[in-house]
Amino acid sequence: MRLQRAPELVDRQMEREIERFLEFTGRDVWKDQIEKLNQQLSSPKFYFYKVWLRDRSTFLIALGEYLELVKQGKSIWRNASPLLKYYSKQLFILNFVAKNSCEIAKKKILGKFRTPKEINSFLFELQIATHFLIKGFDVLFVDLESSGKGQTFDFLIESDGTEGEIECKRKSVDAGRKITREGFYLLSDAVVSRVYGRGQNMALNITCKISLGKNQNDFQNYALKIQEAVQARQNSVELSQNLSAEILYLPEEVRIHSNEEAAKMLAPSLPQNAYCAIRSSGDGTVIPRALSETKDKVLKSIFDEIEDGSHQLTRKRPSMIACYIEDIEEEDWKDLKDESGLANMTATFFSKESNSHVNRVAYSSGPDFQIAFQNNSTENLSFKNLRAKFKVSEGFFSFSK
Repeated sequence: MRLQRAPELVDRQMEREIERFLEFTGRDVWKDQIEKLNQQLSSPKFYFYKVWLRDRSTFLIALGEYLELVKQGKSIWRNASPLLKYYSKQLFILNFVAKNSCEIAKKKILGKFRTPKEINSFLFELQIATHFLIKGFDVLFVDLESSGKGQTFDFLIESDGTEGEIECKRKSVDAGRKITREGFYLLSDAVVSRVYGRGQNMALNITCKISLGKNQNDFQNYALKIQEAVQARQNSVELSQNLSAEILYLPEEVRIHSNEEAAKMLAPSLPQNAYCAIRSSGDGTVIPRALSETKDKVLKSIFDEIEDGSHQLTRKRPSMIACYIEDIEEEDWKDLKDESGLANMTATFFSKESNSHVNRVAYSSGPDFQIAFQNNSTENLSFKNLRAKFKVSEGFFSFSK
């Protein structure tokens, strides 16, 4: 399947394109997933965890918005949020790809819509492919049409007789963290449900020797121990062989409403790179914070991912790896963009002779959906291999306008 032009979505066609997608993938499948998500988001036992869940489920949230607008009989294109507009364009491209696909490719596309992780990975591939279509490249979806069981790259681009291979990767920074956002928020919800709302103000410095995990039964046991320690006015408590908690009792008048306020007041009781959550109101303030004594390996996990992407390329053409980094907050993204972060790591990647076929590595993080809808792109950080064995023009793999 070789696409030679970028289709353009007219706002008034949004409803038609979403309906085509629902017909292709199964409307009831999405209704069930949206209902399950809404139940989780409305559950009183979750407060912090909902933040992580929403960030991971933007596609389902957009579809839920669409179904609600239909139910209310409202105009889709007039009332759509930036989130829904962004995904409408993504689905428009997907429908276009599916229409021009063979049966093997159509089955593969359906298989990519099982979980939020698979959905987001495939939509990222489509976004990268769309970028090159808009630049005037032909795009051949190699992986979708491959009938073999071996690994292959995602798609081939061609312009003026020059071909390039593209492999798209999506990596959660949590893969390299000893404490994941999901685990921290689940623990925070368990703890806060036990100690919040009793007029007490406290910060909880939770330290684990290795990793936190995300076992909710364990978290409930930890929360009970913290509650008993607070009732006994203890300053610390051992939660397990791996986990301990320090309890800092704050003045009665304290009300903290942001991570910045918490960091300013509580420094240096815990390093600033610790996870932090805040629940504060007239009923009290509780600030759970967590840190592992074992160093994170975020860059190592990303390095391994692009190494895997390098192995999926044929080494016979110039190529690019596009890597989307998920589960990352704005401050962490800024840190990774520092010279000692992704720049240094990618330079190490390029220094290996086995990666000399890779001309460029581009990283991106969570999109501003309004900007992404308008520009067909997200903020990215791109590095060129100065030692690449295949030479291409300066703008061939570029993301600049």
